[in-house]
Amino acid sequence: MDGTVRAYDAMRYRAFRVLKPDSPNQLTSLAIDPSGEIVCAGGFDPYNVYVWNLQTGHLVDVIGGHEGPVSCLLFSPTENYIASGSWDKTIRIYDLFSRKRKGEIYDHNSEITAIDFRPDGKEIVSTTLKGEIYIWDVASDQPIGVLDCRRDLVGIRGSKDEITAKSNMNNKHFKSLCYSADGDYVLAGGSSKYVYLYELKHRILLKRYGMTKNRSLAILDKLNSKYIVEGINTQDVEIESESDYEERKDTTLPGAKRPDHTRRTVQLKMESKMLRFSPSGNSWTAATTAGLITFSLTSNAKSFIGLEIEENVNKSMVIDSFSKGDYVLSLQVSLKLDVQSLIKKVYEHIPASSVVQVVKNLTFNQATKLLGLISELVERSPEIGVNMKWIYFILLTKWDQIKEPSLQVSSILKSLYRNLCLRYDNLYPAFTDNKHLVEYIQKIIQKNNQEIEPDGI
Repeated sequence: MDGTVRAYDAMRYRAFRVLKPDSPNQLTSLAIDPSGEIVCAGGFDPYNVYVWNLQTGHLVDVIGGHEGPVSCLLFSPTENYIASGSWDKTIRIYDLFSRKRKGEIYDHNSEITAIDFRPDGKEIVSTTLKGEIYIWDVASDQPIGVLDCRRDLVGIRGSKDEITAKSNMNNKHFKSLCYSADGDYVLAGGSSKYVYLYELKHRILLKRYGMTKNRSLAILDKLNSKYIVEGINTQDVEIESESDYEERKDTTLPGAKRPDHTRRTVQLKMESKMLRFSPSGNSWTAATTAGLITFSLTSNAKSFIGLEIEENVNKSMVIDSFSKGDYVLSLQVSLKLDVQSLIKKVYEHIPASSVVQVVKNLTFNQATKLLGLISELVERSPEIGVNMKWIYFILLTKWDQIKEPSLQVSSILKSLYRNLCLRYDNLYPAFTDNKHLVEYIQKIIQKNNQEIEPDGI
């Protein structure tokens, strides 16, 4: 609240840049572009958006237009746009290079508290003080839908609050939003012990995630009856005495919202300040008053099907079927047992000539589980050609089910794509530096084609 933005070096643990606006102003929001070169901050009064170049530390531009404090800022993941939400009940999207507003102003029924772009940049979601979630189409600047989440929200109640958490309307709004990796879901959190997961297509609440059970963080459902005497909460009663006058004296500045954390009487309240999904979509993290909390999909438990396990389905069955050349049965049994080391051993010893036959006999769940294992092997395995052949035939034979993926399949595909890109970046320089040597080896193989038996790749 000192009117500056400070950039810190995480390696040296010190501030290397201090950014200041052109006039004294308290800054209420902050955003950094994906390249890390542009920093934007929203002002409390005047209601401007300040743009700095992080490398030089110079103030590049000052964007006006809002009629209230700028509560949230966010860069588009795909375009050179920055979206700003304000207490004037509007969202404005600006093009930083042309220094003009993009499209129309997004009007709301209440003050904006948080915004987020969909990963593809085609939609933006916002939430207001009335507990509503708006979905906007960025191309047409038109609203797609509105979710009224006020009934879903459960507020907080401290030990000295006179009203219940259900009746407390002051905290029935969200303060943070986050799209899922596939853009079909939205996480929302605020001054509550819960984080809410919404499905946008049908506009429904899927689940509430409890963040903590620490009763000292103002998450009480009912007051402790031992402090209730004749209908009065004795914790609210202060007994005056000269001995504890210095301890009870309030030394905070007028208008200050932050309590003095050095005092023992300070009671923190549960709040989710920021939510983020992982790029693969199989986990998300919440920065809360109780600490950094991470939720993850237990993919191994979900893929383990206990009903398929019979008495004769064991490791010896895998070894016997493989020794007899029944690679399909060997791989299927190892996938049912769900032992990673066993699956990897069977997968690596299946001949390349049998890949097509094995893939055709796998079920969709078995194929996706195998694809997840291949995604991990692609990054470090030297058998690049064999891995690519498995990937190609799995995608070819199971494409009808893969083209409408679930959240778990989407995370596997994104992880596979990321690992393939990393492997390509590592191998491409080596190939270009030895281009003529590779061409020479290829010509020798073609010349001695009859002597060297191909491996079917």
